[in-house]
Amino acid sequence: MGLMDFFNKKKENKGPDPLSGLTLDTLKKGYYLDYDMKTWEVLAANTYDWGDNDITYEWQLQCHDDTFFLEMENDDDMFWSLSRKVPLRKLDQGIITLLKNGEDPPDTLPFEGETFYLEETGGGHFHADGAEQGREMIQWCYEDDDGTRFLTIEQWGETDFELSLGKKVEEYQFSDILPSGETDMS
Repeated sequence: MGLMDFFNKKKENKGPDPLSGLTLDTLKKGYYLDYDMKTWEVLAANTYDWGDNDITYEWQLQCHDDTFFLEMENDDDMFWSLSRKVPLRKLDQGIITLLKNGEDPPDTLPFEGETFYLEETGGGHFHADGAEQGREMIQWCYEDDDGTRFLTIEQWGETDFELSLGKKVEEYQFSDILPSGETDMS
């Protein structure tokens, strides 16, 4: 076989590439991806149903020393954010008292030397890892001056609250999306 024959040799068709089409918005439980020089495993693929066909997708990502929540909202454009749970005690407890008493939180929240501004409030249902039955919740989303960092208060029932601190991210910041060996590719 000559050199030209080597370059002109037809590639054998080995069937569809099982890794093509793996994008951030198609993540499933058990997948892996790289972000910020670490490899993360998708532990759960959750959804928030806000009604009127408004769905937020959330993936719980874990590496050896950290846990994040990657969210995607599709409101004309895909909006990506990455957050982590922070201890509720870091928030002014007067705000939690207001919420427990059925009152609205203030329009501005001081947090760790920054001021966050109420951007939106919503109630919906959280579906854990594809569950049919959703859990009711209320969410208050605050943003910083630039709109790049946010603080979210979630209320689950009368007295159960969670606090998350996050930032906007871009899809290109994530790479090397791979399914686990146990994930069904069909």
